[in-house]
Amino acid sequence: MELQVAASRTLRVRKPSQQRGEETLEALRDAAAGMLRSRDYARISVADLARKAGIGVGTFYHFYPSKEALLLDLREQIFARTMGELGQGFQDTPITDGKSVVAALTRLITTLVELVQRRRGLERAVGAVSYVDPAFAAELRRQEMGVQETVAGILRAYAAGLRPTDPDLAARMCVILVEAVVARAMREPDLAENPGPVAAEAARMLARYLLPPRASLGGQP
Repeated sequence: MELQVAASRTLRVRKPSQQRGEETLEALRDAAAGMLRSRDYARISVADLARKAGIGVGTFYHFYPSKEALLLDLREQIFARTMGELGQGFQDTPITDGKSVVAALTRLITTLVELVQRRRGLERAVGAVSYVDPAFAAELRRQEMGVQETVAGILRAYAAGLRPTDPDLAARMCVILVEAVVARAMREPDLAENPGPVAAEAARMLARYLLPPRASLGGQP
Protein backbone atom coordinates (compact mmCIF):
# COMPACT_ATOMS: atom_id res chain seq x y z
CA MET A 1 0.00 0.00 0.00
CA GLU A 2 1.56 3.32 -1.07
CA LEU A 3 1.40 6.55 0.87
CA GLN A 4 -0.67 9.14 -0.95
CA VAL A 5 -0.10 12.89 -1.03
CA ALA A 6 -2.98 14.55 0.77
CA ALA A 7 -4.58 17.85 -0.10
CA SER A 8 -4.13 20.80 2.23
CA ARG A 9 -6.22 20.12 5.33
CA THR A 10 -6.29 20.37 9.06
CA LEU A 11 -4.28 17.83 11.00
CA ARG A 12 -5.19 19.08 14.46
CA VAL A 13 -6.86 16.92 17.07
CA ARG A 14 -10.26 17.97 18.39
CA LYS A 15 -9.69 18.56 22.07
CA PRO A 16 -12.09 16.62 24.31
CA SER A 17 -14.38 18.50 26.67
CA GLN A 18 -14.79 15.63 29.11
CA GLN A 19 -12.58 13.09 30.86
CA ARG A 20 -14.07 10.27 28.81
CA GLY A 21 -12.89 11.96 25.64
CA GLU A 22 -9.36 12.30 27.01
CA GLU A 23 -9.40 8.60 27.88
CA THR A 24 -10.42 7.84 24.30
CA LEU A 25 -7.50 9.87 22.96
CA GLU A 26 -5.10 8.05 25.26
CA ALA A 27 -6.48 4.70 24.10
CA LEU A 28 -5.92 5.69 20.47
CA ARG A 29 -2.39 6.93 21.17
CA ASP A 30 -1.59 3.68 22.96
CA ALA A 31 -3.06 1.68 20.09
CA ALA A 32 -0.99 3.58 17.51
CA ALA A 33 2.22 3.31 19.56
CA GLY A 34 1.76 -0.41 20.01
CA MET A 35 0.92 -1.17 16.39
CA LEU A 36 3.82 0.92 15.06
CA ARG A 37 6.25 -1.28 16.97
CA SER A 38 5.42 -4.28 14.80
CA ARG A 39 3.64 -3.05 11.67
CA ASP A 40 4.42 -0.70 8.81
CA TYR A 41 2.43 2.52 9.07
CA ALA A 42 1.01 2.19 5.55
CA ARG A 43 -0.55 -1.14 6.54
CA ILE A 44 -2.35 0.26 9.59
CA SER A 45 -5.89 1.43 8.84
CA VAL A 46 -8.22 3.68 10.80
CA ALA A 47 -10.40 0.62 11.37
CA ASP A 48 -7.39 -1.22 12.84
CA LEU A 49 -6.67 1.66 15.22
CA ALA A 50 -10.30 2.01 16.29
CA ARG A 51 -10.64 -1.74 16.89
CA LYS A 52 -7.42 -1.84 18.95
CA ALA A 53 -8.60 1.12 21.04
CA GLY A 54 -12.03 -0.45 21.57
CA ILE A 55 -14.01 2.31 19.88
CA GLY A 56 -15.96 2.82 16.67
CA VAL A 57 -14.53 4.33 13.50
CA GLY A 58 -16.96 7.24 13.85
CA THR A 59 -15.51 8.02 17.27
CA PHE A 60 -12.03 8.05 15.78
CA TYR A 61 -13.07 10.65 13.22
CA HIS A 62 -14.78 12.71 15.90
CA PHE A 63 -11.33 13.47 17.34
CA TYR A 64 -8.96 13.00 14.41
CA PRO A 65 -9.54 13.99 10.77
CA SER A 66 -7.11 11.24 9.67
CA LYS A 67 -4.61 8.73 10.97
CA GLU A 68 -1.88 11.24 10.04
CA ALA A 69 -3.38 13.62 12.61
CA LEU A 70 -3.13 10.86 15.23
CA LEU A 71 0.48 10.24 14.22
CA LEU A 72 1.36 13.90 14.79
CA ASP A 73 -0.57 14.04 18.04
CA LEU A 74 1.17 10.94 19.40
CA ARG A 75 4.61 12.33 18.55
CA GLU A 76 3.81 15.73 19.99
CA GLN A 77 2.63 14.21 23.27
CA ILE A 78 5.77 12.09 23.62
CA PHE A 79 8.18 14.90 22.79
CA ALA A 80 6.34 17.45 24.95
CA ARG A 81 6.69 15.18 27.98
CA THR A 82 10.32 14.44 27.24
CA MET A 83 11.32 18.05 26.64
CA GLY A 84 9.41 19.13 29.74
CA GLU A 85 11.35 16.64 31.83
CA LEU A 86 14.64 17.68 30.26
CA GLY A 87 13.88 21.36 30.79
CA GLN A 88 13.13 20.71 34.45
CA GLY A 89 16.32 18.69 34.71
CA PHE A 90 18.35 21.60 33.40
CA GLN A 91 16.69 23.96 35.88
CA ASP A 92 17.43 21.60 38.77
CA THR A 93 21.08 21.06 37.79
CA PRO A 94 23.62 23.77 38.65
CA ILE A 95 25.67 24.62 35.58
CA THR A 96 28.77 26.38 36.79
CA ASP A 97 31.49 25.46 34.28
CA GLY A 98 32.20 23.88 30.93
CA LYS A 99 32.21 20.37 32.35
CA SER A 100 28.68 20.70 33.70
CA VAL A 101 27.49 22.16 30.36
CA VAL A 102 28.90 19.14 28.52
CA ALA A 103 27.23 16.79 31.03
CA ALA A 104 23.85 18.52 30.59
CA LEU A 105 24.08 18.51 26.78
CA THR A 106 25.16 14.86 26.78
CA ARG A 107 22.07 14.01 28.81
CA LEU A 108 19.88 15.93 26.34
CA ILE A 109 21.28 14.16 23.27
CA THR A 110 21.35 10.71 24.86
CA THR A 111 17.76 11.05 26.04
CA LEU A 112 16.52 12.00 22.58
CA VAL A 113 18.44 9.16 20.89
CA GLU A 114 17.04 6.67 23.39
CA LEU A 115 13.54 8.06 22.90
CA VAL A 116 13.72 7.62 19.14
CA GLN A 117 15.20 4.15 19.57
CA ARG A 118 12.17 3.13 21.63
CA ARG A 119 9.84 4.71 19.05
CA ARG A 120 11.56 3.70 15.83
CA GLY A 121 8.29 2.76 14.15
CA LEU A 122 6.81 6.15 14.96
CA GLU A 123 9.82 8.05 13.61
CA ARG A 124 9.92 5.97 10.43
CA ALA A 125 6.23 6.68 9.86
CA VAL A 126 6.68 10.41 10.49
CA GLY A 127 9.58 10.53 8.04
CA ALA A 128 7.71 8.61 5.34
CA VAL A 129 4.53 10.70 5.55
CA SER A 130 6.35 14.05 5.71
CA TYR A 131 8.22 13.15 2.52
CA VAL A 132 5.02 12.86 0.45
CA ASP A 133 2.55 15.10 2.33
CA PRO A 134 3.30 18.86 2.38
CA ALA A 135 0.54 19.59 4.91
CA PHE A 136 1.94 16.98 7.27
CA ALA A 137 5.47 18.29 6.79
CA ALA A 138 4.31 21.82 7.65
CA GLU A 139 2.66 20.61 10.85
CA LEU A 140 5.78 18.67 11.72
CA ARG A 141 7.88 21.82 11.39
CA ARG A 142 5.45 23.67 13.66
CA GLN A 143 5.72 20.87 16.18
CA GLU A 144 9.51 20.83 16.08
CA MET A 145 9.60 24.57 16.70
CA GLY A 146 8.36 23.73 20.18
CA VAL A 147 11.51 21.68 20.79
CA GLN A 148 13.65 24.54 19.48
CA GLU A 149 11.86 27.04 21.74
CA THR A 150 12.49 24.80 24.76
CA VAL A 151 16.20 24.71 23.97
CA ALA A 152 16.24 28.49 23.44
CA GLY A 153 14.62 28.93 26.84
CA ILE A 154 17.30 26.78 28.46
CA LEU A 155 20.02 28.85 26.76
CA ARG A 156 18.44 32.08 27.97
CA ALA A 157 18.35 30.74 31.52
CA TYR A 158 22.12 30.21 31.40
CA ALA A 159 22.97 33.23 29.25
CA ALA A 160 25.28 34.71 31.90
CA GLY A 161 27.68 31.80 31.51
CA LEU A 162 27.52 31.54 27.73
CA ARG A 163 29.18 33.51 24.97
CA PRO A 164 27.07 36.34 23.47
CA THR A 165 24.83 34.81 20.83
CA ASP A 166 21.27 34.85 19.51
CA PRO A 167 19.48 32.20 21.65
CA ASP A 168 17.03 31.32 18.87
CA LEU A 169 19.78 30.87 16.29
CA ALA A 170 21.93 28.91 18.75
CA ALA A 171 18.94 26.73 19.64
CA ARG A 172 18.31 26.00 15.97
CA MET A 173 21.94 24.97 15.51
CA CYS A 174 21.74 22.74 18.61
CA VAL A 175 18.55 21.07 17.39
CA ILE A 176 20.02 20.48 13.92
CA LEU A 177 23.07 18.75 15.40
CA VAL A 178 20.97 16.66 17.76
CA GLU A 179 18.64 15.66 14.92
CA ALA A 180 21.67 14.58 12.87
CA VAL A 181 22.81 12.28 15.68
CA VAL A 182 19.28 10.93 16.11
CA ALA A 183 18.87 10.32 12.36
CA ARG A 184 22.18 8.45 12.26
CA ALA A 185 21.09 6.33 15.21
CA MET A 186 18.00 5.33 13.22
CA ARG A 187 20.28 3.79 10.58
CA GLU A 188 22.98 2.32 12.80
CA PRO A 189 21.83 -0.20 15.43
CA ASP A 190 25.16 -0.10 17.30
CA LEU A 191 24.87 3.67 17.75
CA ALA A 192 21.27 3.37 18.86
CA GLU A 193 22.25 0.75 21.44
CA ASN A 194 25.22 2.74 22.74
CA PRO A 195 24.78 6.47 22.01
CA GLY A 196 26.97 7.61 24.92
CA PRO A 197 30.33 8.26 23.19
CA VAL A 198 28.81 10.00 20.15
CA ALA A 199 26.43 11.99 22.37
CA ALA A 200 29.35 13.12 24.53
CA GLU A 201 31.40 14.22 21.51
CA ALA A 202 28.43 16.08 20.01
CA ALA A 203 27.91 17.75 23.40
CA ARG A 204 31.55 18.91 23.47
CA MET A 205 31.13 20.36 19.97
CA LEU A 206 28.05 22.27 21.11
CA ALA A 207 29.80 23.44 24.26
CA ARG A 208 32.72 24.85 22.26
CA TYR A 209 30.21 26.89 20.29
CA LEU A 210 28.18 28.04 23.29
CA LEU A 211 30.87 28.72 25.89
CA PRO A 212 33.38 31.56 26.12
CA PRO A 213 36.76 30.62 24.61
CA ARG A 214 38.52 30.08 27.95
CA ALA A 215 35.82 27.94 29.57
CA SER A 216 37.03 24.52 30.69
CA LEU A 217 35.33 21.50 29.15
CA GLY A 218 36.46 19.17 31.90
CA GLY A 219 39.88 18.25 30.58
CA GLN A 220 38.99 18.44 26.89
CA PRO A 221 41.41 20.46 24.71
